[in-house]
Amino acid sequence: MSKLVKGKGKRKFRTGQCMAGWHEGTKARDSKGNPAPTCRDFEHCPCPCHAEIDEIFRIAKLDRVLQENSEYRLPRRTYWMPGDDTDDVDAPFITGGTLASESTSEPRAERLTPVTTPSNDRTPTGRRHKGDLEIQVLLVCYEWTGDKYEWEQCTPKLVAEAIGRIHAVEPPSTGAVQAVWDRWVRLSFATYDKKPVRFGKFLVDDPSLATLDKIKLVDKQSRRRARSAERRGYRT
Repeated sequence: MSKLVKGKGKRKFRTGQCMAGWHEGTKARDSKGNPAPTCRDFEHCPCPCHAEIDEIFRIAKLDRVLQENSEYRLPRRTYWMPGDDTDDVDAPFITGGTLASESTSEPRAERLTPVTTPSNDRTPTGRRHKGDLEIQVLLVCYEWTGDKYEWEQCTPKLVAEAIGRIHAVEPPSTGAVQAVWDRWVRLSFATYDKKPVRFGKFLVDDPSLATLDKIKLVDKQSRRRARSAERRGYRT
């Protein structure tokens, strides 16, 4: 690395990650050889690793996006503070890193299928398990973008019928499929058009369940911070 970058908003010292050599945009490893979390504070850390990536985005005329170590996995949360949202207490490990897909020799559909296979069994009340419908919709939409289906338009009705055939279950309602798309739009994961209602496109390079889980985690953390800030504001 070259000299430290001094600029507006930059602190005097680098973060602990950069001091340890876990620079942004690298496949950092800890002393045991395990993937390590790279520095996320590119706006304030004076390490040149951030300036180099800043320049790349400036030349490409793109909005600056954090470049994390895609091999690093967030550890399972083991503690909860009073008032925390515990919806994800049993959530699996979430893959960290950027949303861009890495090169691989496997076909796109084969890479997606292992992580988007829902359980076909039902709850005692006959309902789908939480998250199953979203996985089923994701798989059908993904395969439609890969030209597996000869549909001119990917409508909620066609998606629902495909889910029924693939998983040998009663097709979900078109409203339930559209509700999944509404959630994707809010998360900037995908788009859909109206009149008629039909799937548009994915907004990420790797529209897998791992990517969707990561986006959901970031969104949940953001909303949690907003609620916390709101509570602090009421106390002042």
